[in-house]
Amino acid sequence: MSPLTRVLHIIIASGVIGLVGVGIYMTDFEVYALYGLHKAFGAILLVFILARVYWRICEGWPSPFAGTPAWQQQIAKLVHWVLLIATVLFPISGLMMSIGGGALKHHIIDKDSTLKCMFTFKS
Repeated sequence: MSPLTRVLHIIIASGVIGLVGVGIYMTDFEVYALYGLHKAFGAILLVFILARVYWRICEGWPSPFAGTPAWQQQIAKLVHWVLLIATVLFPISGLMMSIGGGALKHHIIDKDSTLKCMFTFKS
C-alpha cells in the first residue's frame, strides 16, 4: 500500500468520524452555529474522497495475502467497492440534504404546495 493511499485513508476516516460526531452534536444539542463549518469541512472532505477514488482506480486493489481462498478474495473485492461507493455517497447525501432539505420537507412532511410552486411557471 502506497504512502499516499495511507494518508488519504487516514484523512478521510478521521474526517468522516469527526463530521459524524459534529453532526450528532449539532442536532442533539441544537448547536447550529457549527453548521457552516460542518458544510465547509464536508465539501473539502469530498475533494479528498474523490481523489482517493481516482487514486484507488489508478493504483488498483490491494493484493490478497497468500493462501486466501478465491471466495474470500471475491467478497473482499465486493466489500471494497461497497465501502468506496458509500464513502462517496456519504458527503453527497449531506450536500443534497443541505440544498433540498427545506423544499423536500414541505412536500413530504407538510404536504403543501411549496415545491410545486417552485417548479410551476404560472403566475
